[in-house]
Amino acid sequence: MKQNRIVTPTCGPDSWKYLLADPEKQWKPGYSAMAIAHSWENAAGLPAEVSSLFENAGEAELQDATLALAIPEYKVKLDGGNKPSQNDLFALLTCSGGLIATMIEGKAREDFGGKLSDWKKRTSPMGVQKRLAQIADCIGLKEPIPDEIRYQLLHRTASAIIEADRFHAPYALIVIQSFVNEDSKNHYSDFCNFIRLYGKVPRKESLIEISRPHGRKLYAAWVQSKPSYDVDEAIRQASKPDLKDKGGWDKVLEIGAEGGSITLYGSKDANGEWWFSRHTDERTMKDLLTEEDQIGLEFESFSERAKGWEGALKILSRYPWPCLYPLYVHPEFADSVMFEVKKASGEQDHINLRHWAAVSFGVRNN
Repeated sequence: MKQNRIVTPTCGPDSWKYLLADPEKQWKPGYSAMAIAHSWENAAGLPAEVSSLFENAGEAELQDATLALAIPEYKVKLDGGNKPSQNDLFALLTCSGGLIATMIEGKAREDFGGKLSDWKKRTSPMGVQKRLAQIADCIGLKEPIPDEIRYQLLHRTASAIIEADRFHAPYALIVIQSFVNEDSKNHYSDFCNFIRLYGKVPRKESLIEISRPHGRKLYAAWVQSKPSYDVDEAIRQASKPDLKDKGGWDKVLEIGAEGGSITLYGSKDANGEWWFSRHTDERTMKDLLTEEDQIGLEFESFSERAKGWEGALKILSRYPWPCLYPLYVHPEFADSVMFEVKKASGEQDHINLRHWAAVSFGVRNN
């Protein structure tokens, strides 16, 4: 795919959405696409954490780096196939030492994709040979590159050198901009493994010179950014079904429980697959507790989205729902619900089975 060299200015973070490969899937609170757009649009230049990389650089010529231009979702053509490397952001910087071609890769719990070995399995031998030869040459590594390295880190770094060559920039840089602080969730270990390929010590918040391919200085860096919202809360909110959208989510199952109710909502996607979310409402219980007893308790919550009926059962499994009182069962799921109730209750629990049958099938079981 050819990169269009004619670009237009953005009108704010939302302009970035329509440049994504899959806007409906990727443009959501809690995901890096939205986080990085807000970070850079709100900065009016370099975000503070990125700017500090240069202010604290050991090389004086880098310390006055400023942003010249930035292009979201920047595609860089690579040898050995038609699919380019689609970088989250290409930033061209200026400094006393010259231009700095910079690729920014945002992360908010997303991983770095498959390992190099995974990419090799789905790529033709000729494609593997051509692309890896180019990547190794660009990033200053000797083949064979270890299969356990994340492929995304390789071609994103190669993109920085390719653009440095094109702009005659003496510096190239790959920056991982993480919006999650916990290393157990932000996949920092994959970045560390990549840096160690060069015999370097990985560290955050600083420029690491890893190689000098093509006569240019190649740096890598990891910065921690604070999103303009709480990531955990954003993910929780994003998983809520939009109950105001009557055409989007249907009530599948409603169960009365002591102090509240449990409701399963479902929605079909464009492929006809069902997705589910569990709503737990225990606000009745809240009225029975003192303010002191309410501290730390959550009385209304939505689960994450789950795919298929097996997924629905999984998000319901924290409750003994087949033994509770049924209030509503969607006709399309009546047989599936009754199967689970019989399995959990046993054929001898006639009262419970009659309640569920009456709600599930109406007059057919009265």
